[in-house]
Amino acid sequence: MVITSSNCSLAPPLSSSHCSPSDHFPVFTTLSINPAPLPPPTLHSFRQFHRINISSFLTDLKSSRLITHPPISLGSLLIAYNTIISSLLDKHAPVITKLTRRQSPSNPWFTPALRALDLLSNMLKTSGNTPTQLLTGPVSSLFEISTTP
Repeated sequence: MVITSSNCSLAPPLSSSHCSPSDHFPVFTTLSINPAPLPPPTLHSFRQFHRINISSFLTDLKSSRLITHPPISLGSLLIAYNTIISSLLDKHAPVITKLTRRQSPSNPWFTPALRALDLLSNMLKTSGNTPTQLLTGPVSSLFEISTTP
């Protein structure tokens, strides 16, 4: 059975086959639905902090004017701190910008609440715990579990 409203543009052509090994006959249809277009590419900028050579970073920091000749006033110190840390980060972990394209359309029905439940489900599967074992302590206040039907 296919149910659509009378004013719906989704009125698919139907056909059936009378050849069936049971008393139920298959119904065939084709839906002409255009998929939603993919969102446009977006630019993402990030730094690879895990690739910083700590000893080289500390050497550059120790030789900076922030350490060798620190400013006296708080305003000057704040400006020097921001300038020097920014330049050191640009040197040791430069900003990388990449153009990313979504390969599949978004799922607007997959809300943050569903995402949280999916995460919880995956945690339960990997830990082998029951919901009541997992949701004790500070996490239990985030979820309400009813044991009555």
